Amino acid sequence: MTGEVKVITDKDVLELVTLAKQTFYATFGEYYDDKDFELFFNENYTVEKFTQDINHVDSFHYFYQEDGANVGYIKMNINSAQTEEMGETYLEVQRIYFLEDFQGGGRGSQLIALAEKIAQEHDKHKIWLGVWEHNPRAQAFYQRHGFSVVGEHHFQTGEVTDTDLIMEKELQF
Repeated sequence: MTGEVKVITDKDVLELVTLAKQTFYATFGEYYDDKDFELFFNENYTVEKFTQDINHVDSFHYFYQEDGANVGYIKMNINSAQTEEMGETYLEVQRIYFLEDFQGGGRGSQLIALAEKIAQEHDKHKIWLGVWEHNPRAQAFYQRHGFSVVGEHHFQTGEVTDTDLIMEKELQF
């Protein structure tokens, strides 16, 4: 399946917030209660927060579209926008999500290729990301794309603290 990527701008922020909440809930809905989702969304998935992120010079946001509909998105960070201080040689893939019916079929691979392109354009030789320790499907996806586990960090969803595996990939260019 081949889709298109579109840069996300301020004009798209409401649609991004809606898609982000929908995809996060679909991915993790069975693991957290509504209170934790509400706390998480109120802190992290607001129009104000997303507008700030979209306008950050070191963050890159793209929709993945099929037939003109936004079915997924990716958020990448470099330099000061990274959620962990990994250094100047890194690009972070902070979020990569698809609507449930659009998972698979090579779509995620297209967004990883986009991340590699953005990294190269900004002279970043490594890509890193955090993936939940209890998400073997995502871990396997990233391993197939050359990522390996190099550490871990904690991720807060409401009042629940989870462990994310930090995975990275060194780029050759």
